[in-house]
Amino acid sequence: MKEKARIIGKKLFSMMLSCLMVIVMILPSIPANAAGGVDKSVTDLNLAHLSLYEFKCTQENMQVVSLGSGTLEEHIAANGSWKKSTVFMHKYNKTPHQQNYADALELLFTNAGEVNGKKVNVRVKVTRLQLNPTAYYGKQSNFNDPNAGVPFLTVDQNWGTSGIQLMDYVYPNHPSFQNNNEMSFNIRTEVTAALEYADGSPSDLRLTMLPSDIDVKPGNAINPTTKTSFNEGFGIRNLDQTIDKIVYNRKVDLKEVDEADNWHWWYPGPGITSAGTSGEDESNKTGFAVRSKNSSLTFAYNSSVPSGGLFRFFVEQPYPETPKKTVDKQEVPKSVGEPINYTVTYTVPKPGKDIIDDIKSLKFADTFDKKVDFKEAIVKLDGKTLVKGQDYELTVKPDYTDGQDYTEINIINKSLFGRNQGGKVYEITYKTETNQNVLAEGENKIVNSGAKMYFDNVPIHANTVNTKVLPPTKPKKEVFDPKDTSTSIDGNVVKGGAELLYKISYTNTIGRAEDVTITDAVPEHTKYVAGSADNGGTEENGVITWKKQALGNGETFTVTFKVKVDEDINGKPVDNQAKVIAGKNKFDTNKTHNPTPTEPKKDVFSGNDTTSINGKAVQPGQELRYELTYTNTTGTKQTVTFTDKIPQYTTFVSAEDGGQESGGTITWTKEVENGQTVTVSFKVKVNDDVNGNPVDNQGHVKDGVNEYDTNTTHNPTPKVPDQPKKPENPTPHNPGKPGLQKPKTGDSGNLPLMMFLLITSSGVLAGALVKKRKKQA
Repeated sequence: MKEKARIIGKKLFSMMLSCLMVIVMILPSIPANAAGGVDKSVTDLNLAHLSLYEFKCTQENMQVVSLGSGTLEEHIAANGSWKKSTVFMHKYNKTPHQQNYADALELLFTNAGEVNGKKVNVRVKVTRLQLNPTAYYGKQSNFNDPNAGVPFLTVDQNWGTSGIQLMDYVYPNHPSFQNNNEMSFNIRTEVTAALEYADGSPSDLRLTMLPSDIDVKPGNAINPTTKTSFNEGFGIRNLDQTIDKIVYNRKVDLKEVDEADNWHWWYPGPGITSAGTSGEDESNKTGFAVRSKNSSLTFAYNSSVPSGGLFRFFVEQPYPETPKKTVDKQEVPKSVGEPINYTVTYTVPKPGKDIIDDIKSLKFADTFDKKVDFKEAIVKLDGKTLVKGQDYELTVKPDYTDGQDYTEINIINKSLFGRNQGGKVYEITYKTETNQNVLAEGENKIVNSGAKMYFDNVPIHANTVNTKVLPPTKPKKEVFDPKDTSTSIDGNVVKGGAELLYKISYTNTIGRAEDVTITDAVPEHTKYVAGSADNGGTEENGVITWKKQALGNGETFTVTFKVKVDEDINGKPVDNQAKVIAGKNKFDTNKTHNPTPTEPKKDVFSGNDTTSINGKAVQPGQELRYELTYTNTTGTKQTVTFTDKIPQYTTFVSAEDGGQESGGTITWTKEVENGQTVTVSFKVKVNDDVNGNPVDNQGHVKDGVNEYDTNTTHNPTPKVPDQPKKPENPTPHNPGKPGLQKPKTGDSGNLPLMMFLLITSSGVLAGALVKKRKKQA
């Protein structure tokens, strides 16, 4: 028993040692993940079996954007089984030293593919071409040919059906083409490749490449007299910043080296012999898979002289089983609460076929139109409903971007995206309902285009679906003269004291019966006519309310009521708007508007003074200035005529503002815009003989809609008092009749009075003389 255990133990130790030896053989050639976060993976997946989505780069869709000053574009015709070829070469200096040429070539391959519902172009820029002389430099028969060049890039279908070939020689047979110089120089070709959406929108694609067959070392025999001169190599610039993932097969035998200018290079490993590699080993032993962090990648090829590499451009996605989104309703009423369900199917990518490695994370995201609210998600895999919290986590961010709801479903059960799930289908149903945003004017389509699947954060887009929004018939508000309910007077001028009839109509077109409530506030500057609301309308606190239960689809509910315009409204508008609630929908009707006239004003001033003297007394000869002021509140431009008669007891002096006097009447004609105020004036002089008669005045205004007499100004004037009159026949003196005595001159009855006055005057004079003398003394 102990012996058996000892044998088993030895076998286990041997197995562990063998595994350790394999790991030790692999580890030296595969450095640890760089600090920049490049995910490097070693897998048992056969990279030769990858069938990624490839962008077609051929001569047929190739455009030459630019050629460097020394770049030659050559075309080699088809020759037997050899297909036509386009070769780009570069002229060289006749010196055995390294030569560098910037921006040697730029190509654009248009309409190279379609991903995420968009056409994709591939742009290829040779940003730098380096020529390094070999041991065979200058030994070629055409070396000194001024038209000779070193081949560096070929596009044809002789080696693969698509892609670019970075080669230092011309591959197809070319008996008539002689100016290619080969073997004098090695080429180090630095290229930036980019995937671009043809519509110009930002690209979110992840460029993926499969460099392979990196297997030539210097000294390998080409023929009995020549050998290869350099290591064949593939390089990537700024690896840590630009590369997301690198995948190696367990058989990989490549040497990695960091070189100047942030270049990371792969060269043939120690186990690669002069025989090189072939078949699947070209992908698994001397090749690998690389995914960029974005849509571009800067790489380089170093030729061994002679050698070349075929480089193709890919993205990872389960093509043609791309995600598909459907919607259960092609159209919905323009109504709140309408359910809309979206279903998206996603095929799980197959590692080693659709994608370069096993899936490490899987999630599904969707962003919904702002006119719908997310309610619920149902997640299924291969027909089986998954359990929230056990199989997946749901994150919902309402109004995340521009009012749009965002949802994210993270698969937390890793077995649900394992290698064995590749090719199976996730089905996600999102339940939503329309919200108030759907009622906005002009919002007649619900667009859903934000569904994506992310494997390892690589996005795969679903298609866009639309739902047409059928707008309801908006409720209508009208205003009439009660005497004529067939002709709307919306926008017309109404006067104080006029009676108005309002009508509100709502037609249900949302496809089902709904309860309807209509409310309308009595307009400002009016009074509700009691009992005028029909169809059961009730007025309370200035608001009239009507209710209609289960208004059927296609049916119309119409209500009316009356108001009376305030007498003193004087230019204030009468506006009205009703509200309608139909089920969950809320509407405002159109607004009716009725302007009212503003009565013109008359005032009087003294001369050029600006203080009104209306009601105050004026004097003969005083100059008076009369002003007529009119404000247009009719809603439209009007031709306005002002007329004013010269007041009685005055004389016309002048008319300002273009007024014309004729026959004692002054007339003005003015074009007055809506809302504009115009004032005209004239002057008169009060007559000298006014003698207490009042000076009164009233103007007249006609504006095309209404005619008005202005207020009357009034100014009293002073009355001159009457003088006493002299009698024509004096009464004769008659002593016999009292009251008929005639005054007498020299009458003896006045003598004593005269003597008294004389004596008094003499005394006063004597006193004055005495006083004067005293002062002089």
